[in-house]
This record gives sequence, structure tokens and C-alpha cells, in this order.
Amino acid sequence: MPIRISIVPSIFGVVLLIALSLATAIILFTRHQSHEQAVNTADMLMDQSNQLVHLRIEGLIKPIESVVNRAPLWPEIEYLPSVNGHPTRDLQLLFARDHPEISSVILGFDGGDFYQVGQAIHRPKERLEKLGAPEGTAFIEKVILRSNRTGPMVMDRFLDNSGKVISTRTKFASDYDPRERPWFENAKDIDSVALSEIYTFAGSGKSGITISKRFAGGVVGVDITLEELNHFLQDALHAEDGFLLIADPEGSILASSWSDLESHPEEHSSAVNSDYSGLAKQISMQLAGSEHRTAKRIRYDGREWLVRSSMIDIGSASEEIIVVGMPIDVVIADLNRLSRHTLLISLAIVLVSIPIIWLISQRISRPIRKLDDAVNLIREFKLDSEITDHSIIREISSLESAVERMRRSLKTFGVYVPKTLVHQLVDSSASPQLGGEARDITVMFLDMENFTAMSADLDPQEVMERMSHYFETVTGILLKHDATIDKYIGDSVMAFWNAPNDVDDHVAAACEAAIEILAAANKETADWALDGKPQIRTRIGINCGSAVIGNVGSSDRMNYTALGATVNLAARLENLNRERGTSILVSKDIVRRAGKEFAFEEAGTEPIKGFEGLTEVFELVGKKQAK
Repeated sequence: MPIRISIVPSIFGVVLLIALSLATAIILFTRHQSHEQAVNTADMLMDQSNQLVHLRIEGLIKPIESVVNRAPLWPEIEYLPSVNGHPTRDLQLLFARDHPEISSVILGFDGGDFYQVGQAIHRPKERLEKLGAPEGTAFIEKVILRSNRTGPMVMDRFLDNSGKVISTRTKFASDYDPRERPWFENAKDIDSVALSEIYTFAGSGKSGITISKRFAGGVVGVDITLEELNHFLQDALHAEDGFLLIADPEGSILASSWSDLESHPEEHSSAVNSDYSGLAKQISMQLAGSEHRTAKRIRYDGREWLVRSSMIDIGSASEEIIVVGMPIDVVIADLNRLSRHTLLISLAIVLVSIPIIWLISQRISRPIRKLDDAVNLIREFKLDSEITDHSIIREISSLESAVERMRRSLKTFGVYVPKTLVHQLVDSSASPQLGGEARDITVMFLDMENFTAMSADLDPQEVMERMSHYFETVTGILLKHDATIDKYIGDSVMAFWNAPNDVDDHVAAACEAAIEILAAANKETADWALDGKPQIRTRIGINCGSAVIGNVGSSDRMNYTALGATVNLAARLENLNRERGTSILVSKDIVRRAGKEFAFEEAGTEPIKGFEGLTEVFELVGKKQAK
């Protein structure tokens, strides 16, 4: 006889089965979404960490490279050293004190003479003891004299922190010849700064690079040990269970975020390093021949790693690899724990009410979805949406706070730099580089005539308020017409069109903006003239043509700007308004390309400084009336 089940148990069983299925599906879906979003967020933060390491390493090398480039201009640098040292001693001591990352400053001469000021802190203790360095030694001055001698004379002076001599050792034999060292060979036949490959320093026995440059009679060089890169990486932001490292193409670790490597350099292939040396080699092999030289996920020793890597030139011989790594299980550890707790709670609640299970699941996943939306808005450089609601879950709330701080920082950064340029930097994975490209642009210079006379008798606060209001008006018009504002110079403004983003008919856009600015500026400054002072007048100069657009400056401070004759002529036209009594002067190219809707009047020809012959000048008087 077949078994029959009553309706009550049947309905109960079906509902319970549906409830359990729904609860399981919701929990699995929430966990999957949380996992992907956490990994994506970690991806983005690791990319930023990778770029930060690039910038910090450049910040270590570039300033020293700049000083070495100017070193041949040091007074009396070409003088041979003597038993008393060298005339540049004080300069070298000052340079070393200002840059603790420097191991030593060295001078090698074509005759084999040698002079060095090295920092004692970069010498191992046993080497200092072998040299006989007394207590309190801060600097070691080494002099090797060969010129006009039958054999080398070597003097080691031990100096305190003020540069005072503590003691001196002298001997008459040395195998060291600066002319045979890599830093001397690299720089002796070129005029530019030379960067050596990574090699072992004779004085300290540590690995590093030397930045050197030729001067009359020899070569000046500066040693930087890789130990300083360890300090940089140890200070960089990274997860407790993650790592930052620099490896050569063969996978050997040159510097890392593990303090053990600094305190025990002789254990470079054991201890904590052994956990990651194999991973570094595997990353190196996977990156070989890769165009972008990056890898997202790598499985090593049964563990999956989230990895970001890129190439950087530290020495001259080969490219090194910067690697930022974090185990996937660490990235999602908090979310795994959260999922387990959610499962237990959901199973209990599902017995009471299916709708409650659904609401709780939604409540758990909602802040993560909002966080994902916020990150996507930041990637699109839409920075006005503030993260105000914070999750009750500590880990997610911490992540929300970090994303909100990043949003505010980028928004602040966008105030000082053209927003279109900042948007490109956020979208790009490449570090900003010095240099530029030729582009067809339209350039405008704008200035306030008689502003100095007007502001002479005003309170500084009043002057600042007037200028801020004036620039607010001018800036709004420029941005409305797709201009890139290059800079504010006192009471002047420089702007250009068609860079970094393309602007259709940028010449017409600049003319429209100029007409609008002149009307608004005249209205704004109409009542500024006081006590018979001259009326404030806005002068504008516009030109178009090819110019070099890009980043100029130094590695730690760049300015996105335009350079070239096109820019110079626009500036000259703006200033010419003073002599002509005009308001908007433009070049012949502007008249030719602006279109028929604008009205121009010939303003004659003018010899312009920096330009051959006479230049035709036109005044933009407005827009033509429609018939």
C-alpha cells in the first residue's frame, strides 16, 4: 500500500524546502558579489600602491641625479686631491648630510687619483673595525694619490658629524683604481649623467648603483645602496600578510618590505625570503615577453595570490620588477567570516519568515553594492557623491571610509589641475611623465589693465575678494566653452583649447569665450575705479597653431602646459592691447579659421618681439548681426 502524506506536513515540507533553497541562493549570491567587489577594490588599491612605489623610487634617484648633473660646476672640482683632502670636501659633507640615502660621494681622476667622502652608517660594523674607525666616526674621507708618485699613497681620515678629523691612517699600497670601476667607465666618454648597473661597492661591500658624470679631468659619482629601497618599501602601505618587493629578471630579490632582510642580509636566500623567492621567480617567468608586464592572479604553492607588477630601470644594465602581492584568502578573509555568520543567522530566521530572510540578505549586500557604485563613480572622476551611510559591519565601514578619503583627495587634487587631465591620469595605469607632443591648439592670454593702480589703496582682503569674484566669473565662462585653464599669474589668466581633449572648432570656441568674458568683466569691474583712478580694462590676446603640449617641471612637481611660438604670439597680442587701446587682439590665423559669424577689424601690422618681419593684427569686435 503506497504511503500517503497529509497536507499539513506536505505544505510544511515544500515551504521549508523553498525557504532553505532561497536562503542558500541568496547567501551564495551575496558571498559571490562580496568576493568580486572586495577583489576589485583590492586590485585598484594595489595598482595605486604600485604607482606609489614607482614615484618613491624616482624620488630617491632623481634629486641625486640632478645634483650630480650640476656637480661639474662645483668650485675647484677639477683640482687633484692632496694629503689635505680636496677643496670640495665641505660641499660633499653637506650633500651627504642632506641625503642620508647616499653611501658616498666620489671623485675619480684621469691620472688614477681618487677622493671619497662616505657615510659610516652605510659601512658594516666589521668593515669599520677593520679600517680602525674610532668611536664617533660619522664620515670616512679616503684619498688615493698616484700622480707624480712611484706608488699610490692612501689616506683614511675619520671625521665626526661636524666634519672634524678624529684620526688618520696612511699606507703606501692600494689595488683600487677608480679608472677601472663601472661608474668611471660609464661616464668618462659622455657628457650626460650616467647610471651604473647594480654592483657591489668596494668600500661597504653592499649592492647598489652609482650616478656619475664627467668633469674636466675626471668623473664625479654618488653611491646609493639598495638598502634605502628596503626602507622605502617597508614604509609603503601594504597588507600585513602581503608584500612589496623589487626583483631582477631572474627572480632574485633586490629589496623588499620585510625588515628581516635588512637586519640579516646574509640570509638573503633563507628565512622569510624563501617564502617568496620562488613566487618572485614565477612572476618573472610569467612576465617575460609580456607587453604590459603585469599579472593579476598567480597560484603558487597551493595558494592564490593577487599580484601587481611593473618594470622599472634602477640600474643601466637591465629592467627590475616591482611586485605588490597579497594572498586572495587574506583579501576575502573578513568577508568569509561574515558569510558564515550570515548563513547561521539566515537558517534560523528562515524558519520564522521567508521575507525576513530576504530583507536581511539585502541588508547585508546593500552597503557593498553602494561601495562598488562609489568606486565606479570615482573611476569615472564623478566626485560629488559623498559616502554618508556607513555599514554596521566594521570591515565594510572601514573600506567605505577609505574610499571616501580617496574621493575627497582626488576632488581636492582636481581643484589645482585641469579636470580633464586629472580624469586621464585616473583612467591611466601609467605614471605621469615629463615631455609633450605637438598639437593644434588655440591659446588665450587675459590680463587686467590698471589693476595695480586700483589695488594700491585697497585693503588686501578687499583686493582678494574682488579678484576671486573676477576669476570665478572668467573661469566659469572658459570652462563653459571647453577651455583648459593653464595657470593664473597675478591678475592674468592663460588658457588653451583642444588639449588634452579634442574640441571641435576650438578657434570659434575661444572667440565666443573672449566676447563673453569681455562683456562680463566690464560689468564686473565697472564700479572698481575710485578717486579718479583709471578704469579697469580687460585685455585679451588669441592665437592658434601648433604648440608643444605636455608635462614640464621636475619628477616631483609637474605642470601641464603649452609651449612654443603659438603661445608666445598670443601673449604678445594681449600686451599689444595696451598700446593700441583695444580689448581683443587676434592673429591672422584666428581670422582665417574663426568662421563668418565673427566681426574683425584690421588693426594694422606690428613688429612683434621674437617674430621676423611685420605681423598682421586684427581686433575681434563681436559677432555679426544675423540678417
